[in-house]
Amino acid sequence: MGLQILKREEYVLDYNEFLIEKKEKSRKDAILDNRLNFISDFEAGRLNRYRGTYVAYKDGVLCGQSKDEELLHREAGFNLCIPIDIFNVPKNRENLKFG
Repeated sequence: MGLQILKREEYVLDYNEFLIEKKEKSRKDAILDNRLNFISDFEAGRLNRYRGTYVAYKDGVLCGQSKDEELLHREAGFNLCIPIDIFNVPKNRENLKFG
């Protein structure tokens, strides 16, 4: 029996995991801008598994995902402190819009 393949997972990074991800991103001289990283991740296909849901970014780091926008905002904001940005991951590129 193999492992179950998950198409979507709902999660929020805890603060320590977030710091690890942020440090790794900083090491790569990445831009720590939420909107630009969301666009980059979307265009590179890194968000394909989350299409039709919401993702959270803080300091340019993907830090959470949920089908419930309000729950994601509340949980990510609580765990990582505000400000965070929530983006809708559209099902296709033509529907990519911003706030």
